[in-house]
Order: sequence, then C-alpha cells, then structure tokens
Amino acid sequence: MKFKEIPRLIRTSEWWTGKLPFQLCFIFYLLYASTNSLPLHELVPTILAWFGAFIAIAGFGYFINDYFDQTEDARAKKTNRVANLSQQACVFWVLFLGFANVLPWLFLGVSPTLAYLLAAQFIAFSLYSIPPIRLKRVPYVGMLLDALYAYLIPSLITLAVFSPLLNVSFNTATEYAFGAWILLVGFRNIVIHHLADAEHDRHNAAFVFNWTQQQTAAQIERWFQRIFLPLENFSFLILLYFLPKGKWVLIGLWVLFLLITQLAPKHDSSFFAKLHQQAPIVRFNIFYESWLAFVLLGLCLPLHWSSLLIIVGYLA
Repeated sequence: MKFKEIPRLIRTSEWWTGKLPFQLCFIFYLLYASTNSLPLHELVPTILAWFGAFIAIAGFGYFINDYFDQTEDARAKKTNRVANLSQQACVFWVLFLGFANVLPWLFLGVSPTLAYLLAAQFIAFSLYSIPPIRLKRVPYVGMLLDALYAYLIPSLITLAVFSPLLNVSFNTATEYAFGAWILLVGFRNIVIHHLADAEHDRHNAAFVFNWTQQQTAAQIERWFQRIFLPLENFSFLILLYFLPKGKWVLIGLWVLFLLITQLAPKHDSSFFAKLHQQAPIVRFNIFYESWLAFVLLGLCLPLHWSSLLIIVGYLA
C-alpha cells in the first residue's frame, strides 16, 4: 500500500471534518477559561501529542470496523477500504495502529481517569464491531455504543488531558449537561449516517440495524422536530449556562444562529438563506463545526496565541 492511501484506509475525511471540530471547540474553550498561562514549550507538545492520539484512536476504530464489515459490505456492493488487503497487511496495520495508540501516551502520561476512558474506548470499539458479540447489529444498543465511542468518550479524553493542564474545572451540573448534550449529538449524527447508508443497508436487512428503515420519512421528521432537536437544543443551553466563563456570549451566539436559521428567507441566494435551506438534522453541525469553533478561537487567541497552531494545522 502506498503512503498516500493511508488517509483513505483510516477514513480521514469522515472524522477530520465531522468529529475533530468538536474536540477543537473543547480545547479552545479550555484555553479561554484557563487560569494557567502555559509557556509554548509546554502547551505545544501536549497539543501535538493529543492530536497524534486522536488520529490513532479514530484510525484504529475505523480500521477494525471495516475489517469486520467486509462480508456485509460485499453483499451490499459498498466500498470497503480493507477488502483488498491481504491478511498479512491487515495484521501489520493492526499492530501499527496499536503502536500508534501507545506512543502519544508515553509523553502525555495516563492518569487513572484517562486509563479508564481509554479502556472504555477500546472495549466499546470491540463490542461494537468484533464477532461474535458485534453489538452494531443489535437494535438501539449499537446506536448507543456508536454515540459513546464516536462522541462521548473521545470528548471526555480531550477534557481529561487538557483540564488539569489548564486548571479548568466544571461543576456537576455542567458535567451532566455535557454528557446529555454530546450523547444527543452522537445519536443525531448516527441517524445522519443511517440515512446515507439506507440504500446499502436494504441489502443487509437481516444483518444490519438501520433505524431509518424502521420509520417513514414523516416519522423521522416528527421524531427530530418534536423530540430530539428540542432536547439537544435544551441540553446545549443548559451546558452553556453552567459554563464557568463566557456563558452569555455563547448563549447569544446560539440564539442568533437559531433565529437566523428560522427567519432567513427560504428562496434567496444569500448565505443565511442557504443556511436555512439545510435540513434541520444537519443544521446544528454547521454551528458546532464552524460558528462555535471560530468564535471560541477568537476568544482564546488574545490569551493563548499558541492556539493558532491548532487551527492552522487543522485548515492545512
């Protein structure tokens, strides 16, 4: 395999734009709320090591999932990035990604909290993907595991790395609101994934659970408009309210975004109209991945110019 094919093998495009921005938001906020002004020679290596750990964890998870998805993907005529690899190559990549998952933590160090979180991450990967358990096939349980290993646990790992370093702590209400919000974000994004895979999964109905195939389009819209999106909105507002710093700026930004997406003219060529035209199920991601990330970057830049390193690396 050529080196340039590695990003495709570990599905870089899926987590680079879909999951990494969430983690950057958390780091930017911690930099903004920090009472510790760390020198560059301490902060920058930590950011780089965390980034390496994030790539390794995401890459390992996607590789393992694709390896055990080969039969279902072949039946559905769906692209599988591992299918053309020999068994020897697969063993090599598992060992390589395993080593890559160990290396950053030799620098970062592993507290008891991080040890539990890392163990939970890899147990969730295994329970989700590996036979004979393979819980991704179990209705709703697979969706919960997906939300845990793709959103909640990685977010907690990021917070566990940077919160002690930057001397930022959160009260119990903030922690519960954060957990509820990130799980709802994870569930919504799993449904987006199910919608994208619906055609392929029809060929695997006996082997794959796809929630969107259990519902009509009208039912899916009602579930989200009346229950899931309001719950995500409410939990996010509660989270923002209990933040130790910058709550009113971020609440104002969120309310502005909601007003714009509701009130912008539908048939217009403006940026706001195009935002309004996005399906409600994906609209919130636009806020988290761009609006929130760049506002938090703007808030923390005057305090920590080293945060430029993160955004420059991400945009590159």
